[in-house]
This record gives sequence, structure tokens and C-alpha cells, in this order.
Amino acid sequence: MLAEKMLEETTKTLASYYAKKSVPRGQRRAELEIKRKLASLFGEVGQGTVRELKRIGRVPSDEITKRKLVDLINKSGAMFRRIFEDGAVDAGRYGRRRAMQLIQQAGLSVTLDRETMELPDRVKEEMLEEAFEASERTMRRVRGDVMSNLSISYEEGLGIDEAAQRLEREFENLKTWEAERIARTETNCYQNKGAYRTMVDFEVEYVQWWTAEDERVREDRADHVELHGQIIERGDTFSNRLRYPGDRSGGESTIEEWINCRCRLVPFIIPEGYRPPDNMPRFREEDLIPIDEDEPEPLSDEAMEEIREEVKKHRSVEKKLDVIEKRMEEQIRKGEAKGMSAQDILPDYKGKQETFSTDALANKLSEPKSRMYGPHARKFDNACDFLERRVDPRVHNQAGLPNEIGAHDSMRYRSSYIYSGENKGRINWNANRTQALVHEYGHFIDFEGSHDTQRITEEFFNRRTQGESMVNINGREGEVGYRDHFITPYVGRVYGDLKGLEVMSVGLEYMYHNPEELLRLDREHFKVIYAVMRGVLT
Repeated sequence: MLAEKMLEETTKTLASYYAKKSVPRGQRRAELEIKRKLASLFGEVGQGTVRELKRIGRVPSDEITKRKLVDLINKSGAMFRRIFEDGAVDAGRYGRRRAMQLIQQAGLSVTLDRETMELPDRVKEEMLEEAFEASERTMRRVRGDVMSNLSISYEEGLGIDEAAQRLEREFENLKTWEAERIARTETNCYQNKGAYRTMVDFEVEYVQWWTAEDERVREDRADHVELHGQIIERGDTFSNRLRYPGDRSGGESTIEEWINCRCRLVPFIIPEGYRPPDNMPRFREEDLIPIDEDEPEPLSDEAMEEIREEVKKHRSVEKKLDVIEKRMEEQIRKGEAKGMSAQDILPDYKGKQETFSTDALANKLSEPKSRMYGPHARKFDNACDFLERRVDPRVHNQAGLPNEIGAHDSMRYRSSYIYSGENKGRINWNANRTQALVHEYGHFIDFEGSHDTQRITEEFFNRRTQGESMVNINGREGEVGYRDHFITPYVGRVYGDLKGLEVMSVGLEYMYHNPEELLRLDREHFKVIYAVMRGVLT
């Protein structure tokens, strides 16, 4: 009860300084200023374009004449860029100031002076580059809309006066709702980018997604109602694959995620007496765990030893898999009967390792951990702690250690495991994602560990995909495999003649970040990975 009361009081304090109930006045003023400038520019360009159409005296059908009509839009490019660039920097400054105020009110040490509240040059340069691209996109869209407007007027056989009126309505829309949409989208993107970069600078560990909390919050293709209150470790991504509201580098995320968005990124401070839930990369305040809470004991090593001996008796991989399916199910059901979650059921070998440890794996880093950026070093430690705590020492001993781990901090870098050739045994890791290191280590265990592990994962794959045809998966060109009903289509990926390579890696990754979901959606896959982690196949 004391812990619950502490959480309630802390949450009230957080709510008071987040000012979560509405879009801040400063942000709204910035939106209105950009909208005013854009409306004025669209008005001038529109009047000039309509005058030129009337001067020509006919609705053009040829591309050359239509392009001459939109020449005024092209000539206004410098003004478009200035509006976008000024707006981006102003919004970024506002985001930084607001983030620093929230960080200070949360109890962290921050000096609020003119120098520290100014955007760093590197952030300003990023924003100016993005603003230039945004202005170019807007001009292309406006040109396209005007050209399309003229084409429709010609196809419908309109006279010059009717065509001019239709074109005036086009620019009137640009002056009103389009200018407002652009202003809101751009302002929110840059103020959240400024806030995010500020939280990086001040090493805020956790951040939270917060909506405007009104009936206009979107919940269709981009469900921001569901995102409201979601918490992540800063640097990871929310469930829509964005690092912050308006993050346009969010991989496969669609434009619906940021256009007209009014959501904000706020710092989240873990209340005293609580800790984040284990292996949940995205969680909410109610998921926090009291530090003094008694946690259930994992299932016994003795039971696993009996299963291991039973599996060893069988030579055929099919028989081994049958034993795993039956006996792992018994153990999991026993845990569930005790009220244990999937997280509770996982083993805990902390302190029992001999050859494997965070330090041992750090020695394989091509970039020493001491020189890694702070959050990257923490992500490395988190991944190693999971592997050391949750994977049987015999599995590590049998596989040994990777030859090398190359850590890269580019958001676009793709992690990989090199299983053959000159760099065999090397892990390439995108250091922005903790679970990517766990994923690639799953490949390492699969290739370098027990021969039975590889055979079991391949047999599991074959059994699940029997009778299916290969298709394009994940919507990406060149990625083929079998869909089945895997927890993610990526499990079904095939590399040439090699099948089942993602069973172990994706399974171990889910055991790290969401074992509950793996157990709920693919119990059979959970049991195979659980058997490997418990050393049943060593």
C-alpha cells in the first residue's frame, strides 16, 4: 500500500509539471505565425497565377503553357524556404526550452540560461536541412495541384472565367486549411525534435508519448489514443516506430503518424521505490514494479535436468522435438498454475556464469565500451545482463564468444551476424537498439552452439511451413519465405537454401523484450526457445 501511495503521489506531481491537458500557448503562437506567413504567400502567388491565366485568355491543354502558369510558384521558392527554415529553428528552440523546464521541474540538474537554452549548431543544421526538404515537397505538391486543377478545367470544357474561379478556390484552400495543416505539422515535428535532442544532451533515460487528450486525437490508421502514456527508454522507438512525435525518420511509418499531429514528447522519471518492468521496451506507469515486491522463483533446474536427460536419449530430431513440446508444456503450465508470468518462468543464472559476462563480451567490441556514447553503453549492458541472467551457462560455454562485435550508431545501419567467410563469427550491431544485439547473439548461438539447437530450430520451421509455398514477406523486395502464423513474418524468411535461420534469433529477441506476447501468440515457438535457454539441448 505504501508503494502504491508513493506512485500515486509521484504521478500527480508529474502531471502538474507536464501541463498535459492542452497544446501549449507558445506552440500555438508559433503555428499561427507560420500559418499567417504561408497564407500571405499563397495569396500573392494565387493572385499572380490567376492574373496570368486571364491574360492568356484560354485554359491551356499543353504542358509548356501550364508550366509557365506555375512559374510564379517556382520563383517564390526562396520565400517558401525562409518560412520553413525560420519556423523550424523557432519551433526547435521552443521545444528545447520547454524540455529543459520539464527536466528541471522533474528534479534533475539543469541551468536555465540563454546559452544552454540555445539550440546546438549540429541540431540547427539538421533542422535547416529538413526544412529545406519540406519546403521543396510543399512546392512540388502545390505545383502538382495547380497543374491538375488546370487539366480538369480543360477536360470539362470550362470557359476562362469558370476556370479562373476554380483556380481561385484551389489557392483559397491553400491559404486556409492547407496552411494550417502545414504549420501544425512542421511546428510539432520541430518542437519535438528540439525536445528529443535536449533529452539526449541531458541524458534523460525515459521518455513518454502524450496526446492533446481531446476528441480530435487520431485513432484510425495512426492510433495515437493507444500511444497515449506509452513510455520507452530514450533512443528506442514507440510502437509506431517513431522515437518522438513527428519523427519523420521512422522507417516504415506512414505519413498519417505525423501529419497534423499535436502529440508531445515529455521526460518520464521513474518514481523512487519503483523500477521499470523487465524486458518490456514499451510500458506504462501502471507497469512499474515496486522494488521491494517479492518475485516468484523460476522453475527448478532439477526439472530441467530431467528433461535434458530425456531429450538426450533420442537420436531423431523429431523425437527430441516431441519431448520438448510435451515436457516444456508441463513446466510452463506448472508455472502458470502458480500465477507466474512468462517473464517469471524464464530462468535466472546470474552469478553462475564462468566464461560469459558483460566484461567478457565487452572485450569483443571493436569500439571499446569506455568510448561508447552513454546510452549505447547502457544498451550493451542491458543486452549482456539479459544473456547472462537468462541463458544457461552451458549454452554460452558450448558456443564460446563471438570473434568481434562492431557497434554502429547510425539509425539506418542494419545489424547482422557473419556466419561464414573471412569475418565469420562477427556481430554487426546497431547500437541504438538493445534487442538487435540479443537478436544477432541468437544467430551466434544457433550457428556456434549445440548441433541439436540448429537441427531443432530447422525441424520446427519445416514442421510449421509444410505444404506452404514461398512468397514475398514483410512487403520488402528480395525478402522471401513462408508466412505460416509466426509471431512476425520475419521468422519465415529463407536465405537461398538455408531455412529456419530466424527461429532462434527472433525467438530470443522476443524473450528479451516481450516474452508474454510470444507465449500468448506462438506457444510452440516459446517452448522451443525456452528449451534452448534452459540448456535442454546441450
